[in-house]
Amino acid sequence: MKATGLQVAPFEMLDQATVTYYPATADSSQAAPLQLDTGDQMRGFEIRLQSSGAYRVRFDLPPGITPSLTGSQLFNSQGFVPTEEWGSRNEIGFGNVPPGSYEALLTVEQPDKSLSYARRHVEVTNADIDGGMLDFVPGAVIAGTVRLEGTAPRGLGDLRVHLQSDVRDFMPLNPSTAVHSDGSFTFEPAAPLAYDISIDRVAGIYLKSVRMGDRPLAQPRIDASEKLEPLTLVLGADTGELQGAVKNSKGGPIARARLDAIAEGDHANRPDFNRSAFSDDKGQFKITDLPPGQYKIFAWEDVPYGAPQDPEFRKPFDKQAVTVTVRPNERANLNITAISAAQVDHSLP
Repeated sequence: MKATGLQVAPFEMLDQATVTYYPATADSSQAAPLQLDTGDQMRGFEIRLQSSGAYRVRFDLPPGITPSLTGSQLFNSQGFVPTEEWGSRNEIGFGNVPPGSYEALLTVEQPDKSLSYARRHVEVTNADIDGGMLDFVPGAVIAGTVRLEGTAPRGLGDLRVHLQSDVRDFMPLNPSTAVHSDGSFTFEPAAPLAYDISIDRVAGIYLKSVRMGDRPLAQPRIDASEKLEPLTLVLGADTGELQGAVKNSKGGPIARARLDAIAEGDHANRPDFNRSAFSDDKGQFKITDLPPGQYKIFAWEDVPYGAPQDPEFRKPFDKQAVTVTVRPNERANLNITAISAAQVDHSLP
């Protein structure tokens, strides 16, 4: 695999060259993929470098506060933003920040070694930002219990509960904790962010619902900047299973076809319900551990890694998916025709 003839279009240097994705965007979600197969050569494509000013964002610290640079972050809708950080007895801040809309999450260590957090929204346009004095609050205590409906086929084992913030590429803001033998768990302290709640993948088990106090939550998501009550994580043990065969348009079996079960209906916002599998050498497949509900089943003769998880990628193939309803503890059969590799290639930019 060779890429030759790469051209970088000239640009006027301002204060800083930012990360640029092909063909000419600083937004990774707008990047265009390039398909290179073994032995291919690609010639004459351009990456037009983006540039922008870079500024400083600073905040004043209350007396007696010790800044923690490793726990202070600047992030936007794409996640953590690499910056130059500094801290002193009186201030903490970020340098080399391109224009944009950001959330600053500042972490400090109190004299008793506990952590406190301050969060502040900032808009960087064409000047340095003085964010003023920060107000720090203790980390949130997130506690609860796990309750199983039904009988786990192999037990829960060393189950862990996970919190995933929107800052997905910074591990300290995506903590996990063990479930104790009595079913209890505790996160302490947690940053005042919104978190998706999930559990480890355990055969035959899924996160059925989450309650806060006496109130069921529409989604397994909480906001730790608000008042929290104890959580109850209800686990289900009534998963279903789909098995069958994958065929091509001529009726022949397809080995190593990929199958994706994508949750629909009431669970359309539950990506943790999605499952995938591959057919064997005879085109036979089995998708296990499916929480009860409605699904669209996609079969792919060949597909780029990670692409089926993208709703925009799947959209042109919706009519070729098979809609099924998985009932509790059901074992159902399904024969499905795969989306051809040629169709997938034709859909790619």
